[in-house]
Amino acid sequence: MATLQPQQPSSNLTLTTLPIELILEILPYIPYTAAHSLRALCLTCTSLHRIIVQHEKSLVRSIKTKQAFHLQFQLFPSLVIDSFKGLDLFYRRLERWEVLRGEWGRIVSGSGGGGGATGDDDDDDDDDGERGLEVEWLQGRRWEGIYQMGGLLLYRLGDHQRQQEQEQQQQHQHEEEEREKEKYPSSLINHLPATSLASIYFHIIASIKILRIYGPDPIHQRFCAGDFGVRSDVELALEEMLLTYGPEFFQALLEVGRVGREKKKKKIDRRRDCGSDGDSRGSWAVDALHREIAGMIERQSTLTPEGTPRPPTLTARLRRAFAAKLGLHVTQNVSKMWEIVSSTLFDEMSEEKMVQVVRGEDIGKGGGLKRIF
Repeated sequence: MATLQPQQPSSNLTLTTLPIELILEILPYIPYTAAHSLRALCLTCTSLHRIIVQHEKSLVRSIKTKQAFHLQFQLFPSLVIDSFKGLDLFYRRLERWEVLRGEWGRIVSGSGGGGGATGDDDDDDDDDGERGLEVEWLQGRRWEGIYQMGGLLLYRLGDHQRQQEQEQQQQHQHEEEEREKEKYPSSLINHLPATSLASIYFHIIASIKILRIYGPDPIHQRFCAGDFGVRSDVELALEEMLLTYGPEFFQALLEVGRVGREKKKKKIDRRRDCGSDGDSRGSWAVDALHREIAGMIERQSTLTPEGTPRPPTLTARLRRAFAAKLGLHVTQNVSKMWEIVSSTLFDEMSEEKMVQVVRGEDIGKGGGLKRIF
């Protein structure tokens, strides 16, 4: 009598031999990061490459549902994530943001963050204890949370700009001059509530204070010590660059400052070590800041060389929007910003509140008491 022999599993069974439907169910569970994305699988075989490329949008939707926290996506409400490119940007942004959050405690305590790359004297170590005094007021969950919200809003303004530019390129409905007039955050920034605008204001002011301690020339405090006029120009230029490039600009300058301080401590000849990774990674930000300072007079003139009205700077747009929102003169902006961020509205910081502020919801509608100092 014949007996039934158990069948051995086929040794030829691979991911690519499975039905496409099942493959599409499996792929979203493969851990996705910016460095090791699903696109690496495209190199394994042609058929898998074809499946991933053809079903990119549906795979991205599934990955967003199965791998990332929904709240994290809400922190970047204007970031378009419908492709691997958008997903890569999202994960890289999260990684950079986590690095900055890790640096925060060391920065505000004066025990980290690097140092300025200015001056040639050897007394940098003597003022290490004083570094924290300039930014110790930033310690605490309130200020860290508001700083994060301001940075996330800068990301949103940049994402909004890119969306507008893509739409205009596709539709071809605007002349070049009109696109220049509508540049960047004007339409969005005018619709943000005072609490969101105050968070941006706070982020910029805190970033400038930090970079005056831990940044490189020309923002480091020694670069323009005793010259209030030069210092004001440099800080105004930095404010414009932060609005233009967002948190990456701050992180780039912070890295250059850190490398510069390490060079001094190790007594490294800069002429022999000018190719440092930190310098090269952040050199674009230093160059951009120098260009902005050099062109400040022209940038603030009312007319272009052709005689046409010059669009206002991003700094001017932020100041005007905040003043208009609260019925103030722009000279009252800073004091009003402090009143808002010090109010009871921000006594309890949570991720849900952070999402509300970044999305542009007016958390001030429910009240909130200002503090009298």
